[in-house]
Amino acid sequence: MKKRGAALLLAGAMVLSMIGCGAKGGDVGSSDAGSGSTESGSTESNDGAKGDAKADSDYRFVYLSPNQANPFWLTISEGVQAAVDEKGATLTIFDAQDDAASQVSQAEDAISSGADAILVSPYESDTGTAIVERCNEENIPVFVLDVGAEGNYTGFIAADNAQGGELAAKYIVENTDDSRNVAEIQGVLAREVPARRGKGFNKVMDEESVKVNYCQPANCDRSQGMDIMDTFLTQDKTINAVFCWNDEMALGAKEAIAAHGLSDKVLLVGFDGTDEGVQAVINGELAADIAQKPYQFGTEGVAMAYKYFNGEEFEKDLWIDCELITKENAEEFLTK
Repeated sequence: MKKRGAALLLAGAMVLSMIGCGAKGGDVGSSDAGSGSTESGSTESNDGAKGDAKADSDYRFVYLSPNQANPFWLTISEGVQAAVDEKGATLTIFDAQDDAASQVSQAEDAISSGADAILVSPYESDTGTAIVERCNEENIPVFVLDVGAEGNYTGFIAADNAQGGELAAKYIVENTDDSRNVAEIQGVLAREVPARRGKGFNKVMDEESVKVNYCQPANCDRSQGMDIMDTFLTQDKTINAVFCWNDEMALGAKEAIAAHGLSDKVLLVGFDGTDEGVQAVINGELAADIAQKPYQFGTEGVAMAYKYFNGEEFEKDLWIDCELITKENAEEFLTK
């Protein structure tokens, strides 16, 4: 066990080294604050596990969350929990609190605990790769829910982030005139899958010959989103369209826009479809939101795991379309 722990911690150190050098980029029971845990599409396919399956209720699941304080990751964990509860199985959730080294250490704890399957939303893509490699070494199936990871993962589920970015860009182009002055607030660049939303957004902007004049990452953080939007508007009060890679940053940006007295002049688009983000659309504080379906990431991840346990074939990569939320459908979406 000491060798195994050392191997994963070494992998974690390598991950942190890569992150520091600019690695590439795209959340129930009793809690233990010390450990950060709580209990309670491609055509490539996977053939499932070999050997005898247990009863559904006998399986032990772990979900590794990057930050349970973020509504998006929390919603994924709720989907995982509901699907596990339906089977009568056991789930432990670890919260890395946005720390790569903590998530790597928690992955080792999950392996040591005898988990039958590990579901992970990596803090960053390289963190996910290190965790996937360790699960492979121990023959534990690993299902990556968003963010992305390299290596031989068992299954992967995420929103089609590029398609979502394209929806945001098309909405901005269709709802502004030629005087548009566009800004983009990016997320964590080392999260490879979410970074695709920026690629989709800029693809459409390039096709429409629209220049994105201001662009800076705010690391999916509300306060950073507010600060960066304030900086943008201090430099240029004619900015009239903004795309934020997630709702947290968009909710921060709207505060800065309001502080500058420009709420009725800036078309602000968020991404994720969190309850607070969609409510901001209803309130007229965001013009639109691009909704993912994080709860479905969780339920589909558990469903994939049971197909694996039972030796059933399944699609290894599942990409789920995003949805444009505006005032016209926001109430209905929030109710759903």
